Amino acid sequence: MRTATRATPTTQLERDAAFGAPLAYADLRVDDFDGLLLPGGHRGRKTTALTWALERAGWRLGRIGRFWDPDYYRTYREGRGDPAGSCSVQAEVTRALASAADFLDVPATASDRARKTNGIARDSATDARPAWVVRDGNYVSARWPGDAYTFARTFVDALRSS
Repeated sequence: MRTATRATPTTQLERDAAFGAPLAYADLRVDDFDGLLLPGGHRGRKTTALTWALERAGWRLGRIGRFWDPDYYRTYREGRGDPAGSCSVQAEVTRALASAADFLDVPATASDRARKTNGIARDSATDARPAWVVRDGNYVSARWPGDAYTFARTFVDALRSS
């Protein structure tokens, strides 16, 4: 007996001819695109990313709630003798920047700071208060999926203004 398989978004993507023939960077032309999302693209701009405080909070909770995979919420792990957080996303991004001052976290004076930094509150289509998004010219960055709505709105605004 043969079992039918249902096409999922992943299998549909993999079947698309364009998936098997990606464009080479040398063949890309700026005028062909309205926008481009490059996760981690940040040189020469003010940016934000997953902060060590958020990553550490998730990691601590995950060590209890995901005891079978205690490092699930860590993107990069430190080696023996490395200080905690030295391989966090924030540290990795900051090291790649032209200036460490280009990494922006929620300022202590920000309205709704507790909501923006607690790692629990997420923005929504109608409430941007928990989000922290940085826009520097046509470059837009955010920290985590909890900023997705505000990131998307800010990205659209950047497209419209360019």
